[in-house]
Amino acid sequence: MTIRNQIDTLLKSEIEKLTVIDTIALRKIKLKYRSPEMTRLMDTLTLIGTSGLVWIGAGLYMMRRKDTKLDGLVVVFGVGQNVVINNLVTKFIFKRERPCVVNPEEYMHNSFPAGYSFPSGHTLTSFTGATILTIADWRNFFWAFPLAVGIGFSRMYLYAHYPSDVLAGAVDGLVCGTVDYLAAHAAYNEDLFPRIERWIDRPTRIDRKDEQAEAFLDRPLSKMPVIRTLELDEYKKLRKEAKQEEKRKKREEKGAFFRNAWKVVEIIKVIRE
Repeated sequence: MTIRNQIDTLLKSEIEKLTVIDTIALRKIKLKYRSPEMTRLMDTLTLIGTSGLVWIGAGLYMMRRKDTKLDGLVVVFGVGQNVVINNLVTKFIFKRERPCVVNPEEYMHNSFPAGYSFPSGHTLTSFTGATILTIADWRNFFWAFPLAVGIGFSRMYLYAHYPSDVLAGAVDGLVCGTVDYLAAHAAYNEDLFPRIERWIDRPTRIDRKDEQAEAFLDRPLSKMPVIRTLELDEYKKLRKEAKQEEKRKKREEKGAFFRNAWKVVEIIKVIRE
């Protein structure tokens, strides 16, 4: 027997022992929590956590501002890489069957999820995103981690994963999120990727609008909130008019271009005749 076969046999035997304990835990969850209302909630949480899209969306939202652009990039990259590595590498190492494959009558949906069970991809991406967001701003802890825990629990409730799959995904996500955050900030501080750093340091449209608004409101004004509100409304109105004027100039430039082009065509026609 080769070393590879020995390792596979050992993994299989240990996973079988763990599956016995996990199955008992899943049955307890079923007896204690299962109800139509709970099933709808768990369905929603699982849908939110699919492929880490909610965390990638949060990262893209953070990338709208210069001061949070790096952290948003770390969230998108960290969650994305975990989706790829977990689905293409890690699960094929352990090759653990899902509980809904072993006990199909317990699964809560018509179509079975694809791929192997260990570790839980939903939980891995959720805890990776929650960890990065919390390190970036501790206030994110109060919504990110409860959401990550809910997504992980939904995978057990729906019989898509064993408890050990979810636990492994949570630990892996905590470690990966921390490492990704520290590595990205270390690379940024050491100027290892100049192009990315220049892109991160470049102000976004939101930053420029904030700067314009702050510059406008820094004028000598009355401290009364009503007056400041009127001034801000005036600024918005002026900015809207400036945008309309810019669009009008662009239309005129396009019209002039086409008129000149048509004149050139007419001249060519006359020359040919």
